[in-house]
Amino acid sequence: MVQLTATTRDRLIHWYPALLAGFTMWLTAIFIGSTPVLRATALAIVVVGISLSLRRLGVPLAYLGGVALGFSPAYWSQTGGPPTVNGWLILLFIVVAGVVAALILTTSKRVFMGFAVGISLFIGLYLVFGITQKSLRITTILAAWLLYMMIIAIRQTNPRPDEPAATPLSKPHVYGVLLMMTLGVLNDPLFTLFAPAVIIGLWLANTPLPRWYWPSLVIVTLYGGYGIANEYVSLDWLVRGAHDMHMAETFVPYIVADGWREPVRWLYLTQLIINQFTWIGVVLSVIGLARMARWYPTLGVTLMIAYAGYWLFGLMYFGKDIEILLLPMMMIQVISITYAVYALSQWGMRLSPRPTVAWVASWGIVAAFSTLHITLLLRIIGAN
Repeated sequence: MVQLTATTRDRLIHWYPALLAGFTMWLTAIFIGSTPVLRATALAIVVVGISLSLRRLGVPLAYLGGVALGFSPAYWSQTGGPPTVNGWLILLFIVVAGVVAALILTTSKRVFMGFAVGISLFIGLYLVFGITQKSLRITTILAAWLLYMMIIAIRQTNPRPDEPAATPLSKPHVYGVLLMMTLGVLNDPLFTLFAPAVIIGLWLANTPLPRWYWPSLVIVTLYGGYGIANEYVSLDWLVRGAHDMHMAETFVPYIVADGWREPVRWLYLTQLIINQFTWIGVVLSVIGLARMARWYPTLGVTLMIAYAGYWLFGLMYFGKDIEILLLPMMMIQVISITYAVYALSQWGMRLSPRPTVAWVASWGIVAAFSTLHITLLLRIIGAN
């Protein structure tokens, strides 16, 4: 019988709600969404990353937060597709899983290197098996795990007074962030929208970085900015009237400069979010960002900057696939929604001095959150 060390057990306990959320997404995508194993695995990896980002909020919310993203209409639209799996690919996945597990379940210094190695190998498999540049699966995987690494970095270096003392980031951690950014920008220049948040987050992390690190990050950012200008900007459409284009339902895969000034575009994006998580989700996300900015100011500011970058792009972009390109923004939305539920459950614990009443109130709020998942799942089943 294999004997697990205390450290390994602690890691497994920490990981199991995220792995369970990913497994839920994997099974649902395959059996309800008729999704090939390779694509279902990619979708599940994203859910695992988002759930890990929420692990600090407890087991139920970490699980429910990841599943909420997986069942959202924009994310679920990535299910389905032709079969692409063969025996060799399954064998490669087993090897990748073994490498990542071995790295993660050893010393803590190798955890983030395990993430980097595993994600890089997975992306390599995608490229080997014919996935072209600008793969949405690669973008979402990198976005989810970049968010996780930034959240961990900020909480580790800017803890609350009631948390363990601040510690500097390890080299694998900061190298992993740069690797995620580089791979993301090379896959799709739109990933550059994360750059302002990453730069500010690392700056606020108060961790000495190698001299070459900042110039490298700037070069990646400039390269991505050039890619955005090259792929999403056309001078013929840049100066068009955004209001008239919106009212005429004109769709072009380009940016219109004054889109951010048009109220109809703000209402359009708000409705897009409502379509994903219902209007209750919009209210909860506002509460979540407000509470996060209060209790974790550095984290709240960093996430709001990342969110604002994608929101601004959404205001100015007039392509039909806008909700797909805004999936990284949806991930931040899920994080803020789940944090709002966490804050409300904590308030519920203080409603009454009687422990039983407080416990019922707190868990009742979490249970009410699960109705969102039931609604989204019923919508999925009905569509299939």
